[in-house]
Amino acid sequence: MTDGALDALVDTHCHLDAPEFDDDRAAVWQRAQHHGVTAALVPAVEPASWQKTLDCAALDDGLRAALGVHPQYLHRLDDAALDDALASLEGRIRGARAVVTAVGECGFDGSTEALRATLDRQRRVFFAHVEVARALELPLVVHVLRAHGEALAAMRAVKLPREPGVIHSFSGSAELVREYTALGWHLAMGGAVTRATARRPVEATRVIPAERLLLETDAPDQTPTGVPERRCEPMHLAVIAHRVADVRGEPVEALARRCNDNAKRLFFR
Repeated sequence: MTDGALDALVDTHCHLDAPEFDDDRAAVWQRAQHHGVTAALVPAVEPASWQKTLDCAALDDGLRAALGVHPQYLHRLDDAALDDALASLEGRIRGARAVVTAVGECGFDGSTEALRATLDRQRRVFFAHVEVARALELPLVVHVLRAHGEALAAMRAVKLPREPGVIHSFSGSAELVREYTALGWHLAMGGAVTRATARRPVEATRVIPAERLLLETDAPDQTPTGVPERRCEPMHLAVIAHRVADVRGEPVEALARRCNDNAKRLFFR
């Protein structure tokens, strides 16, 4: 391992199946392992990529998958195609339980008008994912961006799985941390916390209960500040772990172990 690497890191959100990794996927995972990442969850974003996500997770014993429909991809599906995808989701997961350990990526997005589905459509899709997660007793992988009020309202209106799952790349305030964790959610911090102007991610990171904290890269997006590569990779997880530990005033080795234990309980049971 290289300087600054940590042992046995778990990346709870990396899109290793993304087209950005088509030319060097195996090498990317090898670099991650060299930097101490021993496990990762790969969440799908649309039905057209579900098989690719499953194939990606089958590359190594340390990889797991989640299947779902990301809110920013809903515009690609007409109502019939979306209904077919949601109707097939539970069966598709049941047929791949060796590698699928979560449902998603799903959720709420209010950030980009060009991509944004109506909130009613996002809510309906979220509820369908919750139903599958409850039936299979699996956690959810949830995207929430500029829609925390809508997300929390939906979460309070439905019976969640016993272990709800994770709000990935958490972008909310310290006050919102308390609202999500009161509902049982884990919160994952990624590259945003490394930004010099990252006031809200830093404040949120400080108050996340230790037993609910996770780490992620969201690769190929959200490259941490200070790394030479332009593309984010799972190997950058140690950079994020060091920053989160610094923000919380904790030894990085202890923080990494605790986050890894949290991740293993949630996604690697």
